[in-house]
Amino acid sequence: MLIQTYITVADIEDLRNRRLELLESQIKVTELYLGNLRKRLVMLQERKRRRTSRTTRARTRRGFRKNLALDISRTASSINNYEKTLSKTRSDQTSLRASFNDDIAPLPSAEGRLA
Repeated sequence: MLIQTYITVADIEDLRNRRLELLESQIKVTELYLGNLRKRLVMLQERKRRRTSRTTRARTRRGFRKNLALDISRTASSINNYEKTLSKTRSDQTSLRASFNDDIAPLPSAEGRLA
């Protein structure tokens, strides 16, 4: 398919590089977001620790704990989901690189025309 669509090996390599750059950008964005989620989780856990050590009205404390526990749970779940997404994107990147390399290997040099 690549041979029918592109004129030179360099064209195929350019396409590969653009796709790999896109995946790399997605990985960086996901890593940044994961870092922010992890910081949020630490902050929420610290808030929970501080709140449970204070003495406040029982009703307020229960409501606050419930909401805080829900925030902690959702944040931890988001971290798990984004870690899975990150792992899949890295795997896709590796597969893409291998696929293009396999397609390019039997072709003439980068200077050669395919048609």
